[in-house]
Parts: sequence; structure tokens; C-alpha cells
Amino acid sequence: MTRHRHFVPGLLALVLLSGESCTAVQPTDDPAPCLSSQGCDLILHPFASLASLLPEMEGPRHVFEIQGDPAAGDGLLIVGSHGAAWVDTDGRPVRRVVFEGGVSHFPVRAVPLGDGETVFLGLRNKSSGAGRRTCELVLYGPEGRARARFPAGCSSEFFVADLLDDATPEVLIETPRGRGLVVYALDGRRLQSYDAGAYISGLAPVNVDRDPQAEIALYLYPVDGRGVFRILDPKGGRDATWPAPPVGDFDVVELADGSPGFLTLVADELRIEAVGGKVLEILEAPGAGRFRTVESRELPGGRRITLASGAGYLDSHMILIHGTSDESPVGGSRLLFRQVDSGRARALHTVQAASGGDAVVYFGFEDTVWTLRM
Repeated sequence: MTRHRHFVPGLLALVLLSGESCTAVQPTDDPAPCLSSQGCDLILHPFASLASLLPEMEGPRHVFEIQGDPAAGDGLLIVGSHGAAWVDTDGRPVRRVVFEGGVSHFPVRAVPLGDGETVFLGLRNKSSGAGRRTCELVLYGPEGRARARFPAGCSSEFFVADLLDDATPEVLIETPRGRGLVVYALDGRRLQSYDAGAYISGLAPVNVDRDPQAEIALYLYPVDGRGVFRILDPKGGRDATWPAPPVGDFDVVELADGSPGFLTLVADELRIEAVGGKVLEILEAPGAGRFRTVESRELPGGRRITLASGAGYLDSHMILIHGTSDESPVGGSRLLFRQVDSGRARALHTVQAASGGDAVVYFGFEDTVWTLRM
């Protein structure tokens, strides 16, 4: 394992990417950890912290999600473990909400509804009596009060999407034992359940047929000693599977033809494959397979930024930037930048500049959203 290089003690940020090369200033004496022949230096700036946005919150704070806020133009919605804040382009709070019922140390997600209302879903400790911890998934309204509660395990994955033919979103939750799925209405009614057939290691909504309703993408492991991807249609249609190597996690990405693809962490690579398992691109990514979560976004100029996090018992994260290159030995892209550091990072969000040139990328480290210019 190579020695970690630090920009600032425990980092993370917003990235401004433009043009064919990367330039800036490395704030330590280490050489910049960049594989580009043109060199790569980065400048970090804190954008906003949960401590300043929600000062009444006590205990550890974590940024879980960053979204654009159409109602606020260029503003952002930053979702944390205790509440959420809408901020302007300078990181100043415009509006905020604190979640009822105490602290959640688990992922919290914002769910924009069609009527302009935003609700929030978060896993929360329910009890810890007799040495046994139990959890529940709570739906918070725009004002922060609990609207509905759903049974869930303390590590259950979940998402919200329109899964059924009713033009309204549903909540999909992994069962506590990790081998099944339950679909609930937003008011808490149980609608459907499924047996995954194996342990669920990852799940996400996906639109394979490009219709209004989403399908469910699952990564199951182990199945006969290997991994399996499964696409499940809640409406009773498609149920497709194909084998896959052991992966740390996957993210759904859009392919050139508009269809969904799967970006996976495999050993020392990022792989992008189509539905059915055809590998379309392999990106160099030393150590990628040991991380538990991944988020990846395409950027202008043929670049891609990837954030991987949560390796083992000691939280760490890795940032990768790939760019197109005729000299690349794999997949038409080369690794321009790689950085590994301690601490868990989440919430990768990109914003395309109005000029159509530069892209702005936000991501969070622990309780802070940072800006990084390159």
C-alpha cells in the first residue's frame, strides 16, 4: 500500500474542472499525487459545515446527501444526520429543518415530491435494550416532524422511486436479515414484498426500459461462490440475472446511448458494464475493491470523477479522476488523479456551468462540504 498523501487533515470538497489539464497549488511538500503528464495540483476550500448551518445539533454530524434546489436557482440542499439546510451559492443558509426525535447516525436522503415539497427518509435507532439494538426508517415531512415509520434493520439499504403504476413514489427497504425487499407507500402501508434469493450487497433504482416506473437493480453475494446482478421489475415483468465478480459496491451511470450502466469497484479497477454483463470500459483504480460505497459522475471533456468510501473498520475514502487519452492501455481513459485519506466521505453532486464549459462538483467529508479547484 502506498503512503497516503494529505492536502489538509481529513479533507473533502467541491471541484472545478475545465480544459484538458489540471493546474493549481499543492499545500504540502509532497509531490502532487497526479498521474497526468501535465501535473495536477489542487486547492481546497470549505464551502459549508453542518455546525454552522444547524448550530443547535449536538453530537457527531455527517453530510449524507447534496442536491440541487430548483426552487433556489443555483442553490443547494445539504442533508445531514440531524437536519437539512438550503444554502445559496456562497454556502449561506436560506432555510433549514431539524429532524424530530433526536440524532440519526445513519444515511438520510431527501425525496423531492412532484408538488414541490421535499420530505426526508432516515434510519434511526429505535431502542438498545438488553444489549440488542433495533432501528426503524422514519419519513420526515418538510417541517422535520415524523410522518411515517417503517420496519428496517440497522444496516438496511433503501431508496424512493415510482415503482408501481400509480404515478406516486414508493419506499423500497431491504429487510433486516438482508435477503428480501418490501415496498411501502409513503403513508406506511405495506404494498409488496420480494425474496431476493441471496444476501443483498447493494441496490438502486434503474430505468432499463425508460418508462416512468423504475425497476430494482440488486447485487447479490455470494451465489455459488460468486456475485450476481439481478434486475427485478415490481410490476411483474423483467427478472434478469447475470454473474459478476465480487464487488465493493456499484453505482448506476448513464451510457452514451442513454441506457443505464453499472459502475463497479472490482479489485484494482472500476468497471462499467451494460445490463446483461457486457464490460464496456475498465478504469485503473488501485485499491478500489476494498471500499464499501461508490458514487461516480461524468464531467465535461470526457472526464469522470469517482468517490469511494468506507473501507473496513477504519473509515477511509478515495477520490479518482479519469480522463480520455489515446495512450490509455484500458478503456480509452487514463487515471489523472488518485488520493486516499482517512475519514468517510459521501454526497457527490455535480452542477454544469451555465456557459456549458466548466463543471462544479460538490462532495462532503464528515460534517463539512468542501470546494476543491483544479
